[in-house]
Amino acid sequence: MNWKIIQTDTDEYLLLSDSNTIKKIKGSNASDIIKVLMHNQNNSATTEKLDFDKEHIENIQEWLEYNAFLKTPDLTKTSINIIGEFGNDESLLRDLIHNLPLNIEVKEFYNLSRNTDIKDFDNSLLTLLIAPFYYNKENIKLISELQQNSKSDFFQIELYNNGISIGPLMNYSKDTVCLNCIETRKIYNTSSPQIIVENLLQKEGYSITVNNVLEIGDFEINKAFIYKELIKVVKDKDRGLYNKAIFIDFNQYENQNFTVLKTPNCKICNPIEIYNPL
Repeated sequence: MNWKIIQTDTDEYLLLSDSNTIKKIKGSNASDIIKVLMHNQNNSATTEKLDFDKEHIENIQEWLEYNAFLKTPDLTKTSINIIGEFGNDESLLRDLIHNLPLNIEVKEFYNLSRNTDIKDFDNSLLTLLIAPFYYNKENIKLISELQQNSKSDFFQIELYNNGISIGPLMNYSKDTVCLNCIETRKIYNTSSPQIIVENLLQKEGYSITVNNVLEIGDFEINKAFIYKELIKVVKDKDRGLYNKAIFIDFNQYENQNFTVLKTPNCKICNPIEIYNPL
């Protein structure tokens, strides 16, 4: 975060990070604090240019971090899995992986267009699900069962031609929804659920095309959103999207917020138990 620093008095400074975030620093140490802050903003790696002792600098640095003027970068690596239909040409997927934020790396990616035999799946890692899954009941069942056997989070991002859906965050051990719930609800929220049920669920069809979900919409825009949301979930430990989703409509410039509920009698996460009292 870079601050716009305005001196308003001898020992008084106003700091703005944008038009809404405004802070004030004043007092006998204000000048020293501003010097250390500016030193950090200029990406200076040493303390040689500052004209006070190292301990004083470190104390100010600690104060700046504690009060959220500075954010210490988290350089520890966090590994994730990625699952989706990425077609025969994986160049976009490799671009997405190669340009991930420096502290996030992919341990394994699973391209369901090529192989649905998921081996060596590390269920201790967060798994990014890049949808849609095109109502493929076998793939949905496969992923839902992975969730059932994992205590880690699954984070879905779905791409649309006119926007992007972020969430929900799912964790079977925390009694959230599963992918099977999402896909079931999605069917009945479409304009023609009967067509999907009769032709994709009740019949054993097969795809005659191999599609890459990363080709839906604008790849660069979607990639930026994926990176931003991954940082929030993976590094900042933001769990606000458990059972929730946000759809960002690029055409209408508006957001829609949803609570994602379990479906009744979901075979994965919400089976109905019938008790016979006799």
